[in-house]
Formats: sequence, C-alpha cells, structure tokens
Amino acid sequence: MTDLDKWKHLFLKGEYPERDKVLKGLKLEDITKKPDNMNNSIYDELWHMAIWQNKIVLNDDDDLGDKEFKEWDGDLTLRFPKSEPKSQQEWDELVESFLNGLEKALKWCESKDKLEEGDGFTVKDSLYSLSIHNAYHFGKIVALRQMLGLWPPKEL
Repeated sequence: MTDLDKWKHLFLKGEYPERDKVLKGLKLEDITKKPDNMNNSIYDELWHMAIWQNKIVLNDDDDLGDKEFKEWDGDLTLRFPKSEPKSQQEWDELVESFLNGLEKALKWCESKDKLEEGDGFTVKDSLYSLSIHNAYHFGKIVALRQMLGLWPPKEL
C-alpha cells in the first residue's frame, strides 16, 4: 500500500462506507429534516464539513458564496448554515464541492514536500485533522439517515 493509498483510505473509502455513497440518493426533503432532539440536518452537517474542508484545502475566504462566513469569530465548531437549501441543485452542488475538496486534498498528498510545509503544524497535520473532522460529521450524517429511515442507501 502506497502513502497515497493510505490517504485515499482516510478521505474516500476506509473504515466506513465510501463518502460519496453516504451522500447518494438524498433528496431535498430528506436533507433538511431534523429528527426529534437533533440540532442539525444532513444538509447542516455536510455544509459545515464543506466549509471547514474548503478553508483548509482551498484557502478560500468566500467558501460556498457565504459572505457571513467572513465575519466568523474563529469558532468553526459552531458554524452551520443560517438557511436551508432552496433546491435539489443547491444540494447536489454542495455534494460536488465537498467531493472535489477531497480530491484537492489528495492532490496535496502526492507530494511529500507539500505535506511537510508549515511551521510547527504541517499540511500533513492539517489533513489528518481534517480526516478526523470529516469522520465525526459523516458519523452524524449516517446516524441522521438511520433516524430518518434512509439507511442504508440503495447504492451500498
């Protein structure tokens, strides 16, 4: 197994179902539901993951077009969208943006020099942290899908 295979395991397909499959088959009405006693919807969880991931791999201050994100107080653990998506297309674009971010992270993993960049906290450290953050929120998405009777996806 190569180093890149290990990163693909972390970001795309290891330990739990492949990330794209966890997100497949969801409709607008599914992703906005919040089961009893749950603070976030599936949409909220993926939006948060995409924002966090894009801040790391794209180094982009205007992620997903959310101007309010520029005013955040530094506490990304509490950052979730203020409104629901208006269309299925908006959800599909969020999924695509998130999956593209994973591919960008993997491009970084192709270069040992890139992975070692940074002062004290390297790109490699950031990517390990990102993989743990994603795993946490993917677990929440799977739990939400289970509560909503949407698990397992037909594609698994």
